[in-house]
Amino acid sequence: MSVSSAESEMTYVPSGKFVSVHGDRTATVFTGGDITDRLRELVDCFHLALSNDRAEVENAKAAADGPLCTDGYDATTTQQDFDAFIARVTANLGRLVGEENVGGIGEDSVVGGVMGPWAATADGPGKNQSPYDGWAKATVLLE
Repeated sequence: MSVSSAESEMTYVPSGKFVSVHGDRTATVFTGGDITDRLRELVDCFHLALSNDRAEVENAKAAADGPLCTDGYDATTTQQDFDAFIARVTANLGRLVGEENVGGIGEDSVVGGVMGPWAATADGPGKNQSPYDGWAKATVLLE
């Protein structure tokens, strides 16, 4: 029985993780649960960054009223620019994980958006080459 080149590059780990060796690099592809956990962390980091950025804008607006502020600070434009930036970043996050998950990905949440199909198919069997090939390419791009 011959082994295809794709099969010879692949090791199937019983835990459900695919491991592909590309030259001197090893790329591990996660299970659906692993991906959901990482996306949950990403959404949490987004909210932390958003909270910090809001505080920074508020501090800048408060400083604008103080004696150390230089002339020409436009608090209204700063707030509008910040609001537009947040809207854009929130929309991008919604496309990634599904708009319903932007507020947070709960334990029972189903990941949607662009990542939905990836999370849903990550638990495929080890000899299913199509998901493996897709995952291997995605993992290399995300490294």
